[in-house]
Amino acid sequence: MIAIPILLSIFIVINPSLANSFPSNPSNQEIIGDIERHLFFNEESGNIENDNSSYEGDNTVFDEEEEYQPKFDIITIDADFDDNSEEQQKLAYNANLIGHYEIAISLYKEILTDNSNNYSAKFGLAFAYQNLHQYEEAKKLYYELLNDSKNIDKDKIVSNLLSIIIEQSPKEAIFFLSKLSAQHPDSSDLIAKSALTYLKINKKDKAIDLMKRALFLAPDNYQYQYNLAIMLDEQGDYEDAKILYDRILLKLTRLESDKLGISLDDIYERSKYLDESL
Repeated sequence: MIAIPILLSIFIVINPSLANSFPSNPSNQEIIGDIERHLFFNEESGNIENDNSSYEGDNTVFDEEEEYQPKFDIITIDADFDDNSEEQQKLAYNANLIGHYEIAISLYKEILTDNSNNYSAKFGLAFAYQNLHQYEEAKKLYYELLNDSKNIDKDKIVSNLLSIIIEQSPKEAIFFLSKLSAQHPDSSDLIAKSALTYLKINKKDKAIDLMKRALFLAPDNYQYQYNLAIMLDEQGDYEDAKILYDRILLKLTRLESDKLGISLDDIYERSKYLDESL
């Protein structure tokens, strides 16, 4: 089997001074309705871009005796600093990038205390909560940004909200994503998310078929290649898995792999093992 460790949830108490600035808890149905409206009016016809993605979790570990789970994508954005809090926001942004989410939360809360309309800080705070699996807090902030912000790429907000709904309620997510995919058949992101959702409910054949379709639509997407490779590997389709591993090793640069959170060293070791075993 293949192991990809899952981040542990760490619960952080919200600063009371910020409690009133957060929106009330939106239901998944409310979020889904707003996502549908956003995609309906989106000129990209539902194509959620993820070229600037960060796939969180520990480095991939290939271990024959442990189970694996492909990574969901959580998208970050380029920092957009205010003049009044530039240094603090740089620190918070960098803390998020290197996985120090508790520090990022503390810093972003201080920034938002002074300026509750700092959309970039709100997104950074939501991103940190999401990576700590504090999904309700992340959803509230993303939902507010989806409805109010004109300064954040809303496709990225939508993608992160979908990832949360998939984690919290995969069966609900399947129904919704099937509907969205039918409305936006050229959106590789929606199809890939559907694949990972089916995987969560152990429908592996369906997940593989959908990930293949997503990869057909976006053949240069390394995250799709990576997730499909480990799905095939876990199913015992070692030859096809190795082809994908080798393609990633051939084309993906070290800089790009670091950005995507994909360990080339682990992929190399797995490919080498399969080469010796086949």
